[in-house]
Amino acid sequence: MLKCMSVEKLTYKILQIMKTIETTTAFILEKRHPLKDETYPIKLRVTHSRVQKYFSLSKIVNLDDFKAVQQHPSLTENQWSKVQGSKPRNTEDLNAKDIALELNTIESSILEKIAGMGEFTFKKFETLILKRSDKRLIREAYKARIRKLSETDRAGTASSYECSMNSIMKFAANEKLNFDNIDQEFCEKYEKWMLTNSKSLTTVGIYLRPLRSLFNEAMQDGFVKLEKYPFGVKRYEIPGTTNKKKALNDKDLKLLFSYNSENRFEQRALDYWKFSYISNGINLKDMAQLRFKDIDFAAEKFSFIREKTKRSNRQHQTKVEVFLHPVALEIINRLGNDQHPDNFVFPIFTNEMTAAQRTMQTKILISNINANLKRIAGKIEITGAISFYYARHSFATKLKRKGISTEFIKESLGHSNIEITQNYLDSFEDKYKKSVSETLTDFE
Repeated sequence: MLKCMSVEKLTYKILQIMKTIETTTAFILEKRHPLKDETYPIKLRVTHSRVQKYFSLSKIVNLDDFKAVQQHPSLTENQWSKVQGSKPRNTEDLNAKDIALELNTIESSILEKIAGMGEFTFKKFETLILKRSDKRLIREAYKARIRKLSETDRAGTASSYECSMNSIMKFAANEKLNFDNIDQEFCEKYEKWMLTNSKSLTTVGIYLRPLRSLFNEAMQDGFVKLEKYPFGVKRYEIPGTTNKKKALNDKDLKLLFSYNSENRFEQRALDYWKFSYISNGINLKDMAQLRFKDIDFAAEKFSFIREKTKRSNRQHQTKVEVFLHPVALEIINRLGNDQHPDNFVFPIFTNEMTAAQRTMQTKILISNINANLKRIAGKIEITGAISFYYARHSFATKLKRKGISTEFIKESLGHSNIEITQNYLDSFEDKYKKSVSETLTDFE
């Protein structure tokens, strides 16, 4: 097959393809890293928009199909000059003509793929050209995303992807499951399987959203086509989250704020819940990461950027400003660390903890808080369920009941996806914010 076209014709073909694309390729000797036998490895150099990257032959092709290159994956400078000559010849010590022919065949094939990929990116090139077939496997795609999340200190999201992966793989019972195996029918069967195993539609949605994200990335990388995408209108629609009412009424709020426990674990749980409620519904992880330098005691306020939105909206991050309610100040004085600027406000995290350890600590503490809140609710006869997260819902609902504008509530909660209302949010003055804060303990 290789002898059907000469070196000259292949070279001409390569030059013609290069005229149609902005990307150039060339095989070179990588002289920066000589081998022990004093030869240099042959590598493919790809240049696009003045950026150059180098790729090993073994990562591009199966060398078993190219015998001459397989025998000589590295060459001396003298041998390379023979291969690169205008009329390379085969000799007893070096099949220069065959090597040149094979390299040109490989390069021609690569250029044809580059020409057909549309807009060139190195990421797309590496996905299409390099030997990365394992990335098409669902398990490997999950693992790659989990590693990336863990490396960027996003242990909580990494844990969500791991739960999703374990559930999908358990259902499929197929270690070689790939993107081509997953279609609308697969998703529908997975949903039915989950419901049969006493899981809710909300859980189905939570586990399928990471899978959809992996599909979106695979489409961007170019190895999943739009017609193979299983999600969306007239395909499989992922169930939405069921919005249950999680706000306490004034009667239950009054019972909570009036209660004092002799059990220190119950009291700590109650104090953390009250601090969240009284402080714009701040979640536990953001509470745990507060430092005293975030608090302006003279101005009676503190500020923070929600951990949940730090990466999703980096260029337009909005600090949540919270007035330091007297109840919140009492809780800090009772539970807080020494008031050094660099100290965490609450004794939940330490500087030595990794991101994964902080995520685990948050989960353990929330579990303990919720268990103690449940016991407290039973003692003071609060009707219905209660958990730490109810503090955030109760804060927002309390403001709504008081007739506070939706725009202010959104700002107070630190929502980052409401650009249309941003002009309104910037107009609230500190005096108004403080007066609103003071209504939080005004129970009817």
